[in-house]
Amino acid sequence: MNPNRTYISILVHVLLWALLGFVLLTYTPLTWGVTLPQEFWLKQVFHYAVLITLFYVNARVLTPKLLLQHKTARFIMVILAVVLATMLLNYQVNKWTNIPHIIDQLLGVKKRHNGDFDIFMLLTVLLVLGISTSLTAIQSWQNDLHKHQQLQQQQVSSELSFLKAQIHPHFFFNTLNNIYSLTFIDIDTSRQALHKLSWMMRYLLYETQNDTTLLSNEIRFIKDYVELMKLRVNKNITVELNTPETLADGTIAPMLLLPFIENAFKHGISATDKGAIDIHIQQQGSKLVLEVSNNVFEISHEKIDDGGIGLTNTRRRLNLLYNNRYQLNAGPVADHQYFVHLELDLA
Repeated sequence: MNPNRTYISILVHVLLWALLGFVLLTYTPLTWGVTLPQEFWLKQVFHYAVLITLFYVNARVLTPKLLLQHKTARFIMVILAVVLATMLLNYQVNKWTNIPHIIDQLLGVKKRHNGDFDIFMLLTVLLVLGISTSLTAIQSWQNDLHKHQQLQQQQVSSELSFLKAQIHPHFFFNTLNNIYSLTFIDIDTSRQALHKLSWMMRYLLYETQNDTTLLSNEIRFIKDYVELMKLRVNKNITVELNTPETLADGTIAPMLLLPFIENAFKHGISATDKGAIDIHIQQQGSKLVLEVSNNVFEISHEKIDDGGIGLTNTRRRLNLLYNNRYQLNAGPVADHQYFVHLELDLA
């Protein structure tokens, strides 16, 4: 617990008890306009000490051990016993000091019926016990809620770290597989691809350590990725990438858009058939729009298949990081056609 919060809590308790003691036990008797004997003030000190004791015994022991443990019947019985014991003790104090009768004489009132029964004592005891129980229950509820929120945050953080860790090998795996294919076609081109990949890896290793990265850096990474993939595709496949000419830079979770583009290259390339991969990134105020369309060809068994880890992780990351701030529509739109439309609110 924060030491400053502890000190503030103690100070608040001291001030509240000082205010209660002054209003209930000191200020009111002083307005009676009579000189009160020393025994009366000793009785007030006793009354004050009883209230403080009951408050903290109930707050620290009875309510946490009984009421909050769902032992309601036992709690009620104990509270009734405490109230009865307190009133019996107060009765004895009144009997020993004869305070009620002395006050009646000073105020010039007739002797009250059963004057030794202190209704004011009963009401203040019930009030203090009620406040103590309510405050303890509310504080317990707030603590449970705070712990639950912390646990959820830890779970989300752990899951995001796990998903991000999966994205790294996934990206390495597919890209290196593409370069491996290039080595059978053009050695020089594959060397250029490895050089570009090494630069991209530096971005991947450093930028993705943070929760967010600049949108401009992420789009630059996508451009480099598309250029890298163009080295592999044949002339039958046309690749088009459109990005905003002027970009209002913001922040975005790193490697969030790439799996959709990577998926298009994975399933939209054929060695013989014609096809097209169209990638459009637009900015509409604080909203980022990604549209990807591609042909879907038969997947070669020689390709390394991750079982959809990239897209599955991306959907999960969107739910965790941008819940209620994104719209995603992805799926086949025609025979051998696949389309992705993602709207992401970066505000």
